[in-house]
Amino acid sequence: MRAAISALSSRAAVVGPSEDSDIDDLPAAEDEDEDDASARRVVDITVVEAPAQPASRVVRMCPSLWPDAREATVYFPYPQKDVNLERSGPLPVAADLGTRRLAYRCTWERNCIKNAFSLAGFRRVKDGTELRALKGVRGEASPDGSGSGLADFVGGLLGLAPTGAAGGKKKGKKALDAHVTKLPWCASWTKHPGAEVYATQRRHQRVNHFPGSWCIGRKDRLLRCLGRARSRGGTAAKAYAFMPEGYILPGEARALEGKAKLDKHAVWIVKPPASSCGRGIRLATSRELTAGTLPKEKKYVVQRYVDAPFLGVNGRKFDLRLYALVTSVDPLVVYVHEDGLVRFSTHAYTMRNLRCRYVHLTNYSVNKKSKRYVEADGDGAEAADADDDGGDDDDGDDDDDDEEAAAGPADPTAGGADPEDAFKWPLQALWRWLDAHGHDAAAVRARCHDLVVKTLIAAEAELTPHNVQACRAARPAGAPPAPRRPCYELFGFDVLLDADLRPWLIEVNISPSLMGNSVLDRRIKGRLVADVFHTTGFRPFSTKAARKEARAARRDRLDRSRAGGPARPAGGAGAQQDAWRRSGRPEDVALERLGPDDWDVVCHAEDELRRARSGGFSRAWPPPPFRYDAADADAGWTNARAAQAAQAAKEKSDAYLPLFECLRFSDCLLARAAQLPVRKLYEHCPLGPPRALVPPPREPRPAAASPKKSLLRSAVSVVKAAVQLSPRKPRAGPAAPEHASRRPDHATRRPGSARRRAAAAALADNEGAPPPKRPPRPHYRGTAKTDAAIAFRRDRAAKPAAPTPADRFRTVDESASWSFDYLSLFSDGEGRSASSSSHSRGAERVPRPASAGARQPPPRPKLATQQLGLEVGRPALADDRAASMRW
Repeated sequence: MRAAISALSSRAAVVGPSEDSDIDDLPAAEDEDEDDASARRVVDITVVEAPAQPASRVVRMCPSLWPDAREATVYFPYPQKDVNLERSGPLPVAADLGTRRLAYRCTWERNCIKNAFSLAGFRRVKDGTELRALKGVRGEASPDGSGSGLADFVGGLLGLAPTGAAGGKKKGKKALDAHVTKLPWCASWTKHPGAEVYATQRRHQRVNHFPGSWCIGRKDRLLRCLGRARSRGGTAAKAYAFMPEGYILPGEARALEGKAKLDKHAVWIVKPPASSCGRGIRLATSRELTAGTLPKEKKYVVQRYVDAPFLGVNGRKFDLRLYALVTSVDPLVVYVHEDGLVRFSTHAYTMRNLRCRYVHLTNYSVNKKSKRYVEADGDGAEAADADDDGGDDDDGDDDDDDEEAAAGPADPTAGGADPEDAFKWPLQALWRWLDAHGHDAAAVRARCHDLVVKTLIAAEAELTPHNVQACRAARPAGAPPAPRRPCYELFGFDVLLDADLRPWLIEVNISPSLMGNSVLDRRIKGRLVADVFHTTGFRPFSTKAARKEARAARRDRLDRSRAGGPARPAGGAGAQQDAWRRSGRPEDVALERLGPDDWDVVCHAEDELRRARSGGFSRAWPPPPFRYDAADADAGWTNARAAQAAQAAKEKSDAYLPLFECLRFSDCLLARAAQLPVRKLYEHCPLGPPRALVPPPREPRPAAASPKKSLLRSAVSVVKAAVQLSPRKPRAGPAAPEHASRRPDHATRRPGSARRRAAAAALADNEGAPPPKRPPRPHYRGTAKTDAAIAFRRDRAAKPAAPTPADRFRTVDESASWSFDYLSLFSDGEGRSASSSSHSRGAERVPRPASAGARQPPPRPKLATQQLGLEVGRPALADDRAASMRW
C-alpha cells in the first residue's frame, strides 16, 4: 500500500499540461487587459512517468562582488527564440549543484515564466493548486459534487482537504497555505498568498507579492493613499499632483455633487474600484452626476477626466505601460525597466461622443473587439478613415483572428512601417519618435520615473508595517527563522501623457499581464521576466541545511528565553547612529559604527545593482552610484563624472527623502552610499572594497597650460639656454692668499661653498700646500644684544653738570650728537624758514669723550640726514625752543 501511495505521489508531481506547450491553459485573474475567455482552455489531465533525476547538475551562476564571502545567484539568460539579445557585464560561471536544488512553484500558466525558469535550470514543484484550478474539467467532478475523483485523491496525498466538500473549502485553503512552505522550492510566481505562507516562509524562499500591496493595486485605495500623502502639505502637496482629482463613492458622494455643481462643464470618468480589462468604465458629465444617475449604494471611483491628451502621433489617444520592480521595502529599492508598451485606441480622439469606448479607452481587451483593430493591418485603412464619428461599432462578436497580425509590426518606426497600422508600440519606439519630432524624450522619461518613485514612496508607509507583521511578528513558535528579503513584486503603471507631455497616473496593476499575444509581446515580456528573476537573485538550497538551520534558530530562541533575555537580539539598524537620529540626513550616517546587518544591506544592494545593469532595469531609488566596471571598458569612468554623479545623487536624495512619511535608517544608508566613492565607502566594511569596482591607477596627465603660461615657460627656457652658453666671469671676492698662485682657478671659485672648499682642500693636499683659509666674516651690527650693551654704557656715562639751552635740542648716540632745527623741515628752497628767516640755522657737533682703544663706528652718511631734514656742523641757537613750540 505504501509503495502504491509513493508511486502516486511521484506521479502527482508532474500532473498537468506540458511546460513546453504554447497554450495558456489555466484561468487568468491578472489585473490587466487580457480576455479571460481566451485563457480558459480545456486540458486533459495526463499522468506521465517522472524522468530519472541525475545525481547532480551544472548550472550557470552570477558571482558576487565578494566571491569569497557572499554566495552567487542563479544566472537567467534571455530566450533566444523571442529575445535575440545577450546580457552585458561579467560572464557567468559554471557551478555544480551537488545535493542542492533549484525549484519553483507557479499558478500562472504563462510561457514566459516557464521558459525563464527552465532555461536557468529550475524544476517545477506542483503543490495541488493546479489541480484545484482544474476542478470542473471533464472526468474530475462527480455529478453530486461530493468528490472530484483523481484531483481529490492526489490532493489528499498532499495533505489537502477534499475540494468537493461544501464546508471544507476555506479549511482546505488554509491547509494548503500551511503545506506550501514545506515543499522544496525557492522561487514562486503565484497569486497573492495567504497569511500562513508568510508566517511559515523559510529563509531561502521568496514570494512574488508583498503583503498589503493592495494599497495601490485597487483604484480606491490608490486614490486614498496618494490623497493621504498629499494632505501633509508643503512640498508633498505639489509633488503628488500627478493624480487627477477623484472621489470615492458612496462615502464622498456629497462632496462630488458639490464639485459638479460648481464646475458644470467638467467631464468625469467613472470606474469600479476593483475591476480590470476596462469593465464598467464610462464617462459622465457634471449634469449627469448631479441628476443622480449613479447608484447610491454601489462603490465607484469618480475622477476628473483628462480631456486633452497628447495626439501628436496619429490623432488617437494612447497610454504607457511602465514596469517597476520592487525588491525590498525596508530599505525601499525600486527599478524601472527600459522596455514597455504604448497602447493606442482604435478610433480618432474626439469629445463629441462620450459613449464610444474605442475613443476614450486604450485597453487591449476593449479595442480588440473593434472592427478597425482587426482591419488595421490589412486593407482597412480606407474604412478607418471613412468613419470618424467615433461611433460604437461593437457587434458583439468575439473574432478569433490572428492577434499577432492585428498588433502590428514589432517596431512600427523601423523599416518604413506606417504608424497608423500599429495599435501597440514598444516604449523605445515612442521615445525615438519624440526625439525625431523635436520633443525632449529624456525629460518625459525622467518625469515618468519620478511618478513611479513617488507613488511607491507613498505606499511604503503601508507596505513596511504589513511586511513586518506578516513575515516576522506573526510567525508561530516552531517556525523557521524569517528570511531577510522574503518578497519581491512587479508592478505595472499605466500613465497618460497630456498635450504638454505631462504624465498622469491612471492606475497601478499588482499582477500585470504577461500574455504573449504577438511577437512584440513575447519579445518585451520574455526579456522583462528574465530580468526580474535575474535582478531578484535566487540561490540554490539544500533541504538538509534548511532543517539544520531551523533547529539551530529554535535552540537559540529557547536559550535566550531561558536566560531571561529578549526573544530577539537587541539593537537594529541605526542603533548607534545618534547624529543621524538628531538630524535625519544621510550625511550624518557614521560608517564606522555600522553593524553586520547594515553592511549586509549595502553589499546586497551593490550586488543587486550590478545584476540589474546587465539587463534592462535601471535603479530609480535609491539614486544609483556611478561605479567603475572592469567588464565594461566603454563606460568612460573618470573622477569628474563620478563627482557629478555623486552631486546628482545628493540632489535626488534631498528631493525624495522629505516625502517619506516615516524616514528609516536603511533608506538614508543607501542614499549615503550612492554619494561616496568605493574606497571611502568600504573603508570600514569587514569584507573590504570590491576589486571589480576599484578603478585602476591612471598615469598622470599633464595639465593643460594657458597661452600665457606657455609663453612664460618658453622665455625662461631661452634665458637658461643663453646663460649656459655665455662664458662665466670671475666674481669679485676677497684677496687671494699667497699660495693661490699655484692654483690660478681659485679666484674664480665661489667662496662659502662647502663642496668647492672640499675640492680645493683635496687639491692642496695632493700638491703639498696648506688649504685655503676662509676669509673673515664681517662684523654684524645692530643686534638686540649690542644695542642693549650700548644703552647700558650710555646710561652709566657721566653727564654734564649744567646743560645749556643749546643742549636741550641735541640728540646723542654712541658716536656723536647732532642738533637740528625743527623749523628746517618747513624751510624754503634756499634753506630759509618760511616763518623766521632772520635767525641762523645750524648744528654744532659736540665730540663725545671715548675711552682709549675703543672702536669707533664709521660716521653716518649724509644722504640719510638730508632725507630727514638734518643738518650737521651748525651751531644751535637759544631761540630754537621757542620756534619749535610755535610749530
